[in-house]
Amino acid sequence: LDGSTVGDRALGWADELARVFDADVAVVRVLPPGEARPNPLSWELSRQSAQRHMMEAVADFGNSVPVATALVEGEPAQEVIDAVHRLGADLIVLSAQGAGSGSGCNVGRTAHNILQRAGASVLLLPEKATDCRPPQRILVPLDGSRRAECVLPLAITLARASRAEVVLAYAAAVPELVSSSRRGRERDLVEEVASHNMVAAAARLAEVSRTLRLTGVRSRAILQTCARPYAALREIALTERVDLVLLSAHGAGVDAARSYGS
Repeated sequence: LDGSTVGDRALGWADELARVFDADVAVVRVLPPGEARPNPLSWELSRQSAQRHMMEAVADFGNSVPVATALVEGEPAQEVIDAVHRLGADLIVLSAQGAGSGSGCNVGRTAHNILQRAGASVLLLPEKATDCRPPQRILVPLDGSRRAECVLPLAITLARASRAEVVLAYAAAVPELVSSSRRGRERDLVEEVASHNMVAAAARLAEVSRTLRLTGVRSRAILQTCARPYAALREIALTERVDLVLLSAHGAGVDAARSYGS
């Protein structure tokens, strides 16, 4: 938590997921170090206000979900990462932008640093996120790799708990050539590779869809070619009005030097 409204909305998702997966919740609020506040009285009042806000925020959890709270001082991203490692947390739930985020950026500095360094799964809430409700439509982007499909067990569990529909999306990038011109054999090669990729993708989507149906989960598959897969997936998410996007940090084009792909 950071005292912002969108930050508080993360608690609703934490509560929902904890109920589905029978998990405990740890709520962390990070304040700047005491020495950063020249007035000791002002600092103490701020600390008490943050503590009170945190306790009021977690009061809605009731007795069904075990909740622990911690009010710490330090650099926000580092303190959250330290808490993740200390607690052995499986998932971090936070807002993409918090109280100190500037306008015009999709992901604030704290969220970005956590994504880069935490080494744990992250549920990132957009700035315009509404209050949590059970997801009714879950988007799962796939690219034919086993890495991308590692989120399917989570999608199945969530979909069965909330009776949601799973939308499988495969955005196949159009093959590129070094030459700027596409004539004759070059054009035929591009079309041949693109056709092969689409056939393979359609077969894999059909197989995954059958697996989901066997678990009692409703699903649809969307397959399209595009120049930029990430832009195509974003458009699919908006068009389909999905409540949740589940995707692996890395897919077929894994780069071990990066925390997550493009």
